[in-house]
Amino acid sequence: MTGLDSLSIKHQLKRLLSFGFVRSYVPGLSNGVFVGSKVTSIYYLNLDHPQLRVKQRQRGLVVYATQGPNKYDMLESAMPTIEALKVLGPRALDMLYHKLASHTSHLLTAIWTDPEHELVDVKAAVFERIAGELGGPLTVGADRGVPGPWDGLMESFHAEACRWAESIYKGLRRMKVWQGYRPQLVRLIPAPVRSDGWSIVSLVVYPAPRASNTCLWVWDVRGGRLDSYVREDALDLALRYEVALLTKAP
Repeated sequence: MTGLDSLSIKHQLKRLLSFGFVRSYVPGLSNGVFVGSKVTSIYYLNLDHPQLRVKQRQRGLVVYATQGPNKYDMLESAMPTIEALKVLGPRALDMLYHKLASHTSHLLTAIWTDPEHELVDVKAAVFERIAGELGGPLTVGADRGVPGPWDGLMESFHAEACRWAESIYKGLRRMKVWQGYRPQLVRLIPAPVRSDGWSIVSLVVYPAPRASNTCLWVWDVRGGRLDSYVREDALDLALRYEVALLTKAP
C-alpha cells in the first residue's frame, strides 16, 4: 500500500516512534490460539501530537493506577485453564493482553457513555468480535467430544473483559473523574508489568472533556489521589515512557 519495501517501512516506523507519532506497538506473530494463526502488529497512535498542529487538544487522557490485578492475573482469569496459559509464549501472551484491552475499550465506552443503558447487545457484539479473533487451530482436538484445555476460551476471555471494564468505570466514579462527562470513544493503552505492585492502564478519551485539565493521573487505592494536568504533555516525560504513552524506537 505504501509502495515501500519492508526495510524502508521499518525505518519510517522507527522515525515515527522516535518523533512520538506512534506511542507504542505490539509486534505481530503467528500462534494457533488466534483465528487464522497470523496476527498483525498493533500500533497506538498519538493523534494529539503537537506537530499535527491541532488548534486544541481533541482527546483527554486518564492514567489509571491500581494495586492489581496485573497483566498475568488478568490473563490467568481470561484463560479457561492454567494449562492453556502455560503453553503460550511471552509474545502471544502480550498480544492477548492487548487484545483484551481492545475489547475492554469497547465495553468501557458503552458503560461510561450511558451507565443506565442495557449492555446486553454491546456485550453480545464484543463476544462476536472475540469469537472472530480467538479459537484457532489449538481449540480443535482429535476427539471433539473430549474437553480440552482450550474449551471455554471465548467465554472466559469475554467475562474478563466485562469485569475489567466494569472495574475501571467503578474506579473512575469512586475517584470523581470528570463528573458528568460522557465520552464518545475510549481506548485503553496498557502499561508494561511493574515490579512494585501497581497495575497501570491509560485511557485515551474522545472528545476532550470541557475542563481546565484534560489529563489526569488517578491513584485508585484507599486514601488515593487524583493529580491534574492541563494536558498530556504536561506529564513528566519519563512517566510517559514508563506507562507506554511514548516508546523509544528499538
